[in-house]
Amino acid sequence: AVMGSKYLKAIAAYGTKSLPISDPKSFRKDVQNWVKGLQKSPTTGEYLPRYGTAFWMNIVNRYHILPTFNAQQVKHEEAENISGEYLTEHHLTRNSGCVSCPIRCERRVMRDSGEIKGPEYETLGLLGANLGITSIDWINEWNYRCDLLGIDTMSLGFTLSLAMEMTQRGIKNFGIDFARPEAISLAIEKIAYREAPFDELGEGSARLAQKYGAEGIAIQVKGLEMAAYDPRLAQAQGLGYATANRGGCHLGGGYPVYFEALGPIEVNGRTVRGKAALTVLMQNLMDAISTSGYCLFTALGSLPPALFKFGEKSVIPGLLGNIILSIPSTHLLWKLMPGLLPINLGGLLPHPLVIRDVTGVKMTMGQFLQMGERVFNMERLFNMREGFDRQQDCLPTRLIAEPSEPDQPAAVVQIDKMLDTYYRIREWNRDGIPTEKKLKQLGIGS
Repeated sequence: AVMGSKYLKAIAAYGTKSLPISDPKSFRKDVQNWVKGLQKSPTTGEYLPRYGTAFWMNIVNRYHILPTFNAQQVKHEEAENISGEYLTEHHLTRNSGCVSCPIRCERRVMRDSGEIKGPEYETLGLLGANLGITSIDWINEWNYRCDLLGIDTMSLGFTLSLAMEMTQRGIKNFGIDFARPEAISLAIEKIAYREAPFDELGEGSARLAQKYGAEGIAIQVKGLEMAAYDPRLAQAQGLGYATANRGGCHLGGGYPVYFEALGPIEVNGRTVRGKAALTVLMQNLMDAISTSGYCLFTALGSLPPALFKFGEKSVIPGLLGNIILSIPSTHLLWKLMPGLLPINLGGLLPHPLVIRDVTGVKMTMGQFLQMGERVFNMERLFNMREGFDRQQDCLPTRLIAEPSEPDQPAAVVQIDKMLDTYYRIREWNRDGIPTEKKLKQLGIGS
């Protein structure tokens, strides 16, 4: 707020000395092997470079977890028109990416004024199907405008769709409806400059819903709007949303939807069995990777390429999924951390190896995961200080009481069947508070 009041966009700082590396020879070798592994993986070596994150669009739609019309539905008949395949064929000028990245998942598309950054999957989903829009031309423009205006497209998507549904239901007429792109364009500009009638949408969906009594249909957790994965047929992702420390974040939630829908292993998204342990494991892995400064997509290249070669009739992906969901085995894995993994997993998860090469600090895979667990617990303590507890580890009524499949009552997030187990695995008490024993084990506090 202080920087904004002074019209200060950013502060840039740079040094003049190089950063020392503990073992340059091993660093070069391990990074080269890592890059080769990423390039061999179908996810990071083929799908993301070719289609970007938007390649998940058709998969998510097929699994019926694509939020549509503010998550009143979970698929869109014209989702193909906003897919990665369609974007690549009709709009892509080239792919790009972060400096030195071998994945290069960024899309570049054309606009009248020249080449611009193309939309990610989340933007296509939440400004697309979620708003009843299936024109990439409109979404490209909104993505560009939001970047210039400093608006997050994911929060914008679910805030706009909430306003649309409130208008639809007669709760509050914002003069904006689904599938009306011209009105959406106007709303984006008005929100950015806090102008009527969309001024209050700038506060986000949580405050908007609270003001008008529409909390049950605001797709957010702890004040943060969710990602473009409806969790009613992806139970672990639902638990991840509910317990993520920064709110409805798919990555802070551990991104278990990769196993439940997106990846080569068939983990049954409908069952709650084993989902608490899976969510804990993935949340800690994501926090370990983020804390180390790695791109989270590097984890997606960790599965052996052979897993992607099984056909639809193969029983292997389902068998592996059942093993992952085995509560005894997954829970045991977690209880024995960090001693269970005194080795590194080489090309699969080379993150600890590179940490050793750069810093000289030897780290096993188990210690790497425990580092993520430590971060997750510290974040939890921060939230507790600000008044958060078990009551905030929840989801909006729509997701826990309105089945995404009308004839299937169980097609809701069964959070009550998973939360106690989740706390127990994390060694928190029933109120979601980390125990002194756990904090001491992690070296947190006195």
